[in-house]
Amino acid sequence: MRFTGVLLVIVGVIALAFGGIRYSREHTLIDVAGLRATTTEQKHLPLSRTFGGFVILGGLVLLVVPRQRLA
Repeated sequence: MRFTGVLLVIVGVIALAFGGIRYSREHTLIDVAGLRATTTEQKHLPLSRTFGGFVILGGLVLLVVPRQRLA
């Protein structure tokens, strides 16, 4: 539980700090007789600040609430 809580807090902080995940994709437009034309497309997967806040809150709850032992 502690590991999961710490992991959630880290993911939440990253979501708040960067606001999302950026990545790029390369597409081939033309490939004729050894001549290749490519383009790189930049993409952004937004993560809202609300999501980051809830993830941090969930991680803190997992860190603070004592773990129940199964008997």
